[in-house]
Amino acid sequence: MNNHLENLTILKLGGSVITDKSIQNQADTKTIQRIAKEISRISIASTPLILVHGGGSFGHPIASLYQIHKGLHSSSQKIGFSKTRSAMSNLNKIVVDIFLGEDIPVVSVQPSACTITSSGRVKHMDLEPTRSLLQFGFVPILHGDAVIDLAQGIAILSGDQIVTYLAKELPVKKVIFGTNVDGLLDLNKKLIPKVNNENFETLFMFAKESVASDVTGGMLGKLKEIEPLMKEGVETIILNAKKPGIIEEVLKGKEVVGTYFTQR
Repeated sequence: MNNHLENLTILKLGGSVITDKSIQNQADTKTIQRIAKEISRISIASTPLILVHGGGSFGHPIASLYQIHKGLHSSSQKIGFSKTRSAMSNLNKIVVDIFLGEDIPVVSVQPSACTITSSGRVKHMDLEPTRSLLQFGFVPILHGDAVIDLAQGIAILSGDQIVTYLAKELPVKKVIFGTNVDGLLDLNKKLIPKVNNENFETLFMFAKESVASDVTGGMLGKLKEIEPLMKEGVETIILNAKKPGIIEEVLKGKEVVGTYFTQR
């Protein structure tokens, strides 16, 4: 039983990384497999890992069509809620199967089965299964999901919000947000390599809501979730997970191209 979680890391794989957002229900299996191969070369015993993934072209289009993120206002949304849940389960199975093919002991933890939100924010998430999986050396894998909400009936729980909640409740040392860009870019499309408490507030002018059908807030939503991580002193990185080798390097503790968020 592994009681040494001092290097606990969360890797969030965005929907733009693991799916083709221009084609509904199209997984980017080549990228998923390449990332799985990189992770397979990491010692899970010395670097215990939690995986979280987004919805991309699986969950977002359906959730947007039925306006799941705005709460339950009509009976037609119920089938949309169920379809969103099913789409995320399908994507999660694809990811899990590819990781298992690389002999990574991933175990899916379904957020909608253990989480209740209120006004779109996590009110309770049962973390005992996740804690136990980590203790026994497994790699829990969670994902954005459609969940029951005490205030509005239904809601979308983003993968980014799951990351923030896990980092608050578990002894997480590092959070890695894998996106399809090199990190946070300024108005001239130049990478911002370092962010701290002094320049964090100015970053909101650079972040804009994602277009199309992303119901979780895009980069702006990501920044809102990163802010409490900074306050807790959790090292946080946004990087381009589409780049071969970068996941392996960052998990091995190497400095990579990306945006690093620290308190100072």
